[in-house]
Amino acid sequence: MTLKGQSVKSITFTGASTAIIGALNFFQMVVLARLIKPSDFGLMGMVNVVVGFAGLFADMGIGAAIIQRQDVSRRSLSTLYWLNVWVGFVLFGLLLSFTPVVVRFYKEPRLGPLLVWASLLFLIAAFGQQFQVLREKELEFGQLAKIEIVAAGFGVLTAVWLGWAGAGAFALVGGALANTGARTLILVFTGFRRWRPSLEFGWQDVKGYLTFGFNYAGQRSFNYISANIDFMLIGRFLGAQALGYYTLAYNLANLPSSKINAVISRVFFPVFSRLQDDIGKLKSGYLRMQEFTSMVNIPILFGMAVVAPLAIPLFFGPSWHQSVLLLQVLSVVGLARSIAGTVGPLLLARGRTDLGFKWSVLIAAMQIPGIYLGVRSGSALGVAIAFAVLQCLYLSLNYLILVRKLLGPCLKEYILQIWPSFWMSIVMALPTMAISTLSSRLSPPWLLAVSIVVGASLYFALAWYRKKPFIKDMTQLVFNQGNV
Repeated sequence: MTLKGQSVKSITFTGASTAIIGALNFFQMVVLARLIKPSDFGLMGMVNVVVGFAGLFADMGIGAAIIQRQDVSRRSLSTLYWLNVWVGFVLFGLLLSFTPVVVRFYKEPRLGPLLVWASLLFLIAAFGQQFQVLREKELEFGQLAKIEIVAAGFGVLTAVWLGWAGAGAFALVGGALANTGARTLILVFTGFRRWRPSLEFGWQDVKGYLTFGFNYAGQRSFNYISANIDFMLIGRFLGAQALGYYTLAYNLANLPSSKINAVISRVFFPVFSRLQDDIGKLKSGYLRMQEFTSMVNIPILFGMAVVAPLAIPLFFGPSWHQSVLLLQVLSVVGLARSIAGTVGPLLLARGRTDLGFKWSVLIAAMQIPGIYLGVRSGSALGVAIAFAVLQCLYLSLNYLILVRKLLGPCLKEYILQIWPSFWMSIVMALPTMAISTLSSRLSPPWLLAVSIVVGASLYFALAWYRKKPFIKDMTQLVFNQGNV
């Protein structure tokens, strides 16, 4: 099969699995929102900040280096595998050691036991990480999709059962442990059939990987701090309750960039790596990717902002009404991120983790004081507004500093991939907002259903009129596995 065919097939499998996993996670969120308190979600938000930051160093960026390099020896793979396992044990120990510090920072004693259990994630995941990376390198996303769906299903069932049993925030930690444990077990069991790490370790084999990996890990660290400083400061100064409302809104607003963009980036990184020396094809592929992600992400975020007043009380209950305005503001953040986030696989494929690191330092230097000013307003809404303003600024800088540097000047082509989806989404949103005048005649479930159907139908009609050749091409590629 051609590289184009492999890419399309990989996107199909990964997209399907992401949709299924997203539905499972949404189901979990809806059920647990009625079984546990908003403050429990806030506690998990605090845990996620700490665990997520430590997780950036779980493979030291080595996984990305393995995918980017086209020639990797079996000895090097064995050395890198055991290095991953060793790092997992180190992170486990460090998280246990720093738990008292985190508890004092947040002034929240309930965090201690949650962090102890969450630290087990690093021990478990370390043994399966490289088997997943090797499958991604070979574009074997069909098998990975099956593994991830099974693991996610097991995690959701565990979380819901624990929530029903009255475990509170432990339901969320337990679900994460079940998911990670199931995925690791399957990856190791299936991976050992194809390749087993030998009992050897040689630093001379991995120096190049570590150089790439350290730059990448540094870039991700600053990115993570920038992206999560809002959770840290809200939890520290505004408390678990405010963070719970913010966490729900943030997770919903970032679904497109965290799910859809993640699928695209995951598949296109190994694809772009194979094209890294052909700037013409790389540019064409990147702009095509930008067009696709814009057509999917932008209408979802516009629609989410419009139906938030109906959807949040209906799905999560009236106690979550404070998340409505937060979701509408944070949809701006999600919109800007979904557009700018496509540059990630391009940076990695070109081996420019140094440029990515500098970009991350720049963003962190603006993000931290900006979010702090939002916190000084005394509300999570002030933080959301500050975040939205900053993210719009980053979007303009993203092209000037990164895209143009990697592909050369292409501003006109870049904008042309985004603008049609933007204006079609505005046209879609206006009549959908007008439907709210029917609120006195329809019950909330019916009003929400009518709003979604009208908005989606209008957008699809506009997209078919404006992007018919592109849609037909994508459809034909998917159903013919890229053999056209």
